Amino acid sequence: IGETDTPGALNPGCSGGEEPCPGDYDGNGVIEGPDLTVLLGAWNTINAEVDLTGDGLVNGPDLTVLLGGWGGCSGGGG
Repeated sequence: IGETDTPGALNPGCSGGEEPCPGDYDGNGVIEGPDLTVLLGAWNTINAEVDLTGDGLVNGPDLTVLLGGWGGCSGGGG
């Protein structure tokens, strides 16, 4: 928990000691369709919970990060 923690809200990259999995919005250890749906649903908005690059806008660079991690993440399947 740090100064960027938002209680009750999704905090991408936060984990229980495991490597972060940017783009795994549902926290199941796999970046897949439902995660892509979250990103596309927030497309072209200012949404800190979905903005993977931290540039203030959900757009192409965020999609690149998500697709770059597609599949299983630290300890996840896929």
